[in-house]
Amino acid sequence: MYFERALAPLSELDAADQAVAQAQATPSGLLRINPPMSFGTLRLGPVLGDFMERYPEVKLQLVLSDDLLDPVQDGFDVTLRIAELESSSLIAHKITPIDRAVCASADYLASHGTPLHPRDLREHASLTYGFLLTGNQWKLTGARGDHWIQPTWSLCVNNTEMLRDAAIRGCGIALIPTFIAGEALDKGTLRAVLQDYRTPPLALYAIYPPTRHLSVKVRLFIDFLVEHFGLDAA
Repeated sequence: MYFERALAPLSELDAADQAVAQAQATPSGLLRINPPMSFGTLRLGPVLGDFMERYPEVKLQLVLSDDLLDPVQDGFDVTLRIAELESSSLIAHKITPIDRAVCASADYLASHGTPLHPRDLREHASLTYGFLLTGNQWKLTGARGDHWIQPTWSLCVNNTEMLRDAAIRGCGIALIPTFIAGEALDKGTLRAVLQDYRTPPLALYAIYPPTRHLSVKVRLFIDFLVEHFGLDAA
């Protein structure tokens, strides 16, 4: 009886020893990551070398895509998504909020007028992102509540860098994350409109399948993302 009762805590101690040994070991092996195209090229790419230098034994395989790939079926260790996240059996770690701006070029606004209320967007050519949960509808919230707008779009694409470039060329009004439109807004090649209204909150999430013991590689990569892009990051 004593022996049988002792087996369970000894087994737990053995598992604890293995977990500590894994945490202390140098991380190594393959880490498969699925980031969005624009975030991957504009934000993740410039700092990825820091992670590689810090953990030289980890091999990174990145599949950049704006398609909603299945993290489990496609075999990704970490999937990065910018979204209003729906409920899921996957574990999601919020990294940072993502702001968006409704913007257009100065030439477009000079030719077509500046919208002062969300309903004015119905009279403008809109450039829309193809994978919003709301479809091609835009939701803008002001002091008097929510406004749902079905814009008349001339371009629908699943890449926001293309939306930005089309907006800079004066093709219409676009709703773009500020990490993509920021430089154009700073230079004045794009101008923000309807600034008294806000869009639904988006955030960058790191998503991974639920496991009993989170992989050291995944945990270190998520910590790296928080370090570089989290709210308290420099």
